[in-house]
Amino acid sequence: MRLNANMLVVYFLALCVGVTYILMGPNGVDLDYYAKVSPHYERFYFYRELLSWSIIDFLNNFDQTGTLIAFFMANLLFISTIYFSRMLTGNMVIAVLTSMLLTYSNFYLLLSVNGLRQGISLIFLLISCYFFYKGAKFYVFTFCMAVLSHNSALVFLPIFLIKSGRHTLFLLVCVAVIFAGEFLSGIAAKNNNPSPLMNKAAFLILSSFILVIALFHRLTNKFDRSQLGLANYVVVSQVYLYSIGLAFYETGFIYERLVYTLVPLMIVYTNFWLNFYRPKVHFLFLYSLLIIFSITYSITHPSVTNNFKFL
Repeated sequence: MRLNANMLVVYFLALCVGVTYILMGPNGVDLDYYAKVSPHYERFYFYRELLSWSIIDFLNNFDQTGTLIAFFMANLLFISTIYFSRMLTGNMVIAVLTSMLLTYSNFYLLLSVNGLRQGISLIFLLISCYFFYKGAKFYVFTFCMAVLSHNSALVFLPIFLIKSGRHTLFLLVCVAVIFAGEFLSGIAAKNNNPSPLMNKAAFLILSSFILVIALFHRLTNKFDRSQLGLANYVVVSQVYLYSIGLAFYETGFIYERLVYTLVPLMIVYTNFWLNFYRPKVHFLFLYSLLIIFSITYSITHPSVTNNFKFL
């Protein structure tokens, strides 16, 4: 009964989030393109990411202003983030705070009005991670949906191949991935157009900081048997995500697109380590300040203000 009550609160908050996106006036620079271009299914280009094109085309049949799409994306990104975060921590408060942090960050704001296909793919990736950790085979289906939404999701396949007891081998794979950027470039992007936000150094610093937190907590905390497997899975996943970032860092445009999936995933995985912070009152206060800072930065950044009419 308590879980049902929590979910009702989550859906209410998601509704509020969607309303705030509408009030900000979604006006993504690519929205006009999405509204006017109907998928030409005789072209293979549209079959590569058939699911996301179909969803966008369907929603555009009801509203071509981008308002409905922004509402839809904001809701699902918010809810999928909370579900996976709560699965990692068992703590609804941390899950909600993390989802709020991402919802009003550059990442989700832009994925809801501009990078729509990548945003849809991230929704399915978060759902896949949720089912994978839960032990449900359904994650295979949702991962395929992520790939059919944006082909770059393929580079995240290894986080679903992590098996207990094989982490050393997987870490060696991560090292190899760092030098495979050129080989994977054809999967991660289709063109070399600049991304909406060109902050390579800032992305790398943020990713490095998140990884340091993960490694510090994995090495300094003692975990019981029920937590050790998850702790290993989380830290190895974050190492792999960071490795992907390094692999594409020199490619510029590819890296700056991938971080819109990489960084949110790394932040959500960090929820597991945040659950060990004490005292919780001080942690929640500091985390709330971080959210305020993130929101202030994001809604005043040109990459966001150019995509919302009333910012």
